Amino acid sequence: MSTNGDPAPLLELDGVNTYYGQIHILEDSNLKVGEGELVCLLGGIGNAYGALAGGMLIGVAQEWSTLVINPSMKVAVGFAVLILVLLVRPQGLFGRARSVER
Repeated sequence: MSTNGDPAPLLELDGVNTYYGQIHILEDSNLKVGEGELVCLLGGIGNAYGALAGGMLIGVAQEWSTLVINPSMKVAVGFAVLILVLLVRPQGLFGRARSVER
């Protein structure tokens, strides 16, 4: 937990700077990703059933992983599940692939 009572983010990036050639695209940008955002990404953006399934999948995987690995590595297991699912289904568990019409 952080000092103000909010849970600590799972991923935090501070002061990100990105250039595209000579153009400064991101200047001192900050990003915080909490567990709720992970679940929504895993399930498919905008899909409540996908978020529910993603939450169950990450929760079960994290808890069962403590049987074989150090419990302090639970968060890494959650990220590993997220990466594996998004490699197989980039749109998420219940998301639909969409194309942009030109």
